[in-house]
Amino acid sequence: MKETITLKWEKTSFSQMNELKNTYLYMFTRANKIIYIGKTGIRSKQSVQDEIRSKKESMLNSNVNGVSVWLAYLQVNNRYKNSIQRFSEQIVHDVENLLIYAVKPSQNVQCVDNYNGRDLCIVNSGCSLLKEKIESPTKKK
Repeated sequence: MKETITLKWEKTSFSQMNELKNTYLYMFTRANKIIYIGKTGIRSKQSVQDEIRSKKESMLNSNVNGVSVWLAYLQVNNRYKNSIQRFSEQIVHDVENLLIYAVKPSQNVQCVDNYNGRDLCIVNSGCSLLKEKIESPTKKK
């Protein structure tokens, strides 16, 4: 039985990321293509902003021309019944891996070719670059 998690994606910019809370996943887009999907630490003291800024330096060589930042929030009241009500470190890890597996962003190197996490159905809203539903591949018995 697939677990369902619904994400509401919101577009922001590097300059508007002042007080962001309750987001554990983000992505960079450029020219209407998703170029990177990442996660921030749930238990770490590192803020969303610090994580994104560190990736900006290392991945984009600080060249943010045309780059948008998208943040994912857990959406609770929606037409899909969430079987997952709260993020845990492992759930965020699995969601990130499944998104990378499904989207194959150019700057991600891990999880592009396979997905080994829990049986998930991710429902996305707010970002037309993502399919509305991304489901984990059926596991072979």
